[in-house]
Amino acid sequence: MEAHAALCFRHLPAEARAEATQEAIASACVAFHRLAACGKLRSATPGTLADFAVRHVHSGRHVGGSQIGARDVLSP
Repeated sequence: MEAHAALCFRHLPAEARAEATQEAIASACVAFHRLAACGKLRSATPGTLADFAVRHVHSGRHVGGSQIGARDVLSP
């Protein structure tokens, strides 16, 4: 997971790359948990989860809530 994320986020500065990698790992964990809850662990291959997680981060989505709000301190 980390190697795939590092490859996909190699164009980012070091701090942003570390942040994006951690976000992708968190996204993969949430996706794995969701698949386990639905009983679909057979479709949870490492490559599929890594690809999904990187796409999740690239699209600007975050695990644990939205950072789009105007009053959010962490909003870009």
